[in-house]
Amino acid sequence: VALPMPSPFLAPPPHVSGQEPHSRLFGRSALLLALCAVLFLLVLNVFYRQFYTGDEGFYGVMALNMLRSATYWLRPSYYPEGNFLLDHNAFAHPPFNSYFYAVALWLAHGSLASLEVVNALAFGALLFFSYRLLALFEARAGAFAVLLLAASPAILGLYSQLEAEPLLVSFGILGLYCALRAGWERGARRFFFLAGLCLGMAFAL
Repeated sequence: VALPMPSPFLAPPPHVSGQEPHSRLFGRSALLLALCAVLFLLVLNVFYRQFYTGDEGFYGVMALNMLRSATYWLRPSYYPEGNFLLDHNAFAHPPFNSYFYAVALWLAHGSLASLEVVNALAFGALLFFSYRLLALFEARAGAFAVLLLAASPAILGLYSQLEAEPLLVSFGILGLYCALRAGWERGARRFFFLAGLCLGMAFAL
């Protein structure tokens, strides 16, 4: 019976597949810390957030508009019958994070808690792939990066302000991870495509 192929994002790279016990311990510790940080972010923002600000408020309203009219999917706008380039002074392009938010709102029947689930998943992906990226070189470095990103004094007071940026950064980190995994040997060439796809998504966000 043929076994399913492991995900290219989850399969360990060849030179670290036989990790030592202490490396696995660092990995499990980083995973536990990341899960606690993501849950803390989700609970804090769902039950204690008092307002939306910055990019999250801007793109969240755009996502709500997408639910009201299908035309906003092709021409996203903050204002009714507006134009994104004029709304945002032509500084940015229509972002994909509004589409992520709109799908989450649709699945949750308009509940704003769905926006926090998207943010929490993006933050979890950022922590996970930051660990995976640095663990290619040293497991302790990956665990230390998770510690800094999830529980440093600089971030603890800003959990409610983690907005759309984790989506952008997560795809960027994932693209860099795939680029480091890419090679011409069999099974590694797919990472060239994945790296380009993820970096393209990071720029689109």
